[in-house]
Amino acid sequence: MENANGIWIPGEVWELDLPPLHRVFLARLMALSKQDGTSWAGDEFLALSLRCTPQHVRKMRLQLEASGHIITHGYGHNRRLSVEVAPVVASNQRSKQPEAQKLQPEAQKLQPQLRQEATTVAESIEENRYSKEVVKTSARAREVVWPFNSDQFMNAWKEWEADRRERRIKPYTTRGLQTALHRLQQISQDNEHTAAQIIAQSIANGWQGLFPLNNKRDGNHDRPRGKDITPDDLARLVAKRYGPRFPPAH
Repeated sequence: MENANGIWIPGEVWELDLPPLHRVFLARLMALSKQDGTSWAGDEFLALSLRCTPQHVRKMRLQLEASGHIITHGYGHNRRLSVEVAPVVASNQRSKQPEAQKLQPEAQKLQPQLRQEATTVAESIEENRYSKEVVKTSARAREVVWPFNSDQFMNAWKEWEADRRERRIKPYTTRGLQTALHRLQQISQDNEHTAAQIIAQSIANGWQGLFPLNNKRDGNHDRPRGKDITPDDLARLVAKRYGPRFPPAH
């Protein structure tokens, strides 16, 4: 209904779950409707009345037609529009409630399966990330000369690199890796057991680099002593962290 001061929006239209301008659109059509409940108003006329473009009116009309709030009769100059409010709302309420009630037990049955699928996807993503990391590490490892090639030393080194990653320390470049291995060989005096202890010392103290044993850094600056972890201890740590996937091929 419309008067000189504006458009009156009926309560049943205002309560619809629609954007405000769509509700004004319906109220305007109802105000323009004849006794038979239809309106001959075109898109251009409605655009002038609603202070918007004909394209916007056309878009709203098509949306309201799709939702069942507007019914179009005829085409072109013979087109008439009628508003359907209460039947659409009542129909939606009647049809959706039983359907939701039927689907609820099925959804509850599917919850364990969905949780399992989500877990599987997460594990697959983690496995893929790990596989890429191993490939990258293995390719880089083939480019350097390792001071020791035993499984114990390789496990200790993998634990060292894992510790650096967890603390978000920038990974070694190929040149940096070779330099670190050469320094480790020097400060361990070419002793594999000492090299593993040096690695364990840095992990235990949260150091970013590798330093000689006996509380020394470069022979001058004292540092706190770390836990005396043997290569066997490191191998057990690696097995606990990564399972049977280590030692990697080298």
